[in-house]
Amino acid sequence: MYWQEAIGQTDVKERLMQLGSQHRVPHALMLCGNDGVGKMALALAFASYLLTEGSRSINPSLNIQMQEAMLRGWAHPDLHFCYPTIKPKSMSSDRQPLAADFISAWRELLAQGPYFSMEQWMEAMGAENQQAIINAAQADELARALSLKASQGGYKVAVVWQPERMNITCANKILKLLEEPPSQTVFVMVSSHPEALLETIRSRTQRIDVRPIATADLQQALVQRRGLDDDTARGVLSHVVFEQLLHLVGLVQGHLFEPHVGSDEVDKLLGRNLTESFEARYLRVGAESFDGFQALFVAVAVECNEVALALPLRAARVGLGNHLLVAYLGAAVAH
Repeated sequence: MYWQEAIGQTDVKERLMQLGSQHRVPHALMLCGNDGVGKMALALAFASYLLTEGSRSINPSLNIQMQEAMLRGWAHPDLHFCYPTIKPKSMSSDRQPLAADFISAWRELLAQGPYFSMEQWMEAMGAENQQAIINAAQADELARALSLKASQGGYKVAVVWQPERMNITCANKILKLLEEPPSQTVFVMVSSHPEALLETIRSRTQRIDVRPIATADLQQALVQRRGLDDDTARGVLSHVVFEQLLHLVGLVQGHLFEPHVGSDEVDKLLGRNLTESFEARYLRVGAESFDGFQALFVAVAVECNEVALALPLRAARVGLGNHLLVAYLGAAVAH
């Protein structure tokens, strides 16, 4: 995966590329941020860089084209994944599920694009009411794999998605790996809730905070990747923003609205004056992120004398990031 395939996030990309070019790659990184901000896309792009250009400093004779071919199917022998799994009903009681048990479903999900949610992963695993965790057996398997010499003579990279879902036994085993990292190994953790991790794990990783994708970057992705003109792309974003608005209002009022509702439902919920005023303002000035969108809506609601709605929204500070936006656009921006 190339850097340009990750939407926006220029500052984080530059920081990661600088670490590589200056040969200051830490043994463990943690990309932190709300769901939907593109952390996994950045992690995969960085892993791809480390296993190609980045590994040339270790193995000058590395065949870059061969590495890229293996990365296209996410089957590079020096790339290891660790992610939450469920225990299938067919699995014996004395066995713990491994990442390898779900690697086909994982690669299929990645092939659709790096912008996906935990809900999508649960569906891909065929989960019903099970809880997905990263267990101790996964940590043991990862330690075994990383103890081996790099197949291609460069870096070994371990991408740990949702590390906050590690159970305590697994977390302690991963901590030991971070304290005594195998040679030429880089851990890239992708976390939406780093506060749920052991402090000792957090202290042994270099944290990089990832902010929501800028609206302008999402619009540009629609234009470049889907062939939309600027006005159509902006209209798509405006429609999705209204869906976020309904979810935000629903959270404040104690319930959720179904996605993809029509304009009549929006008018009924908020009143035509407020919706028209907000749409006009949003199309004129836009919003850099969901927080900016929320603040813009509150300002318009106050101007329209909808104080009863504006005040609880202002107090709630519900931070959804770009999750709904990216989930709605899905493959439209991922390919």
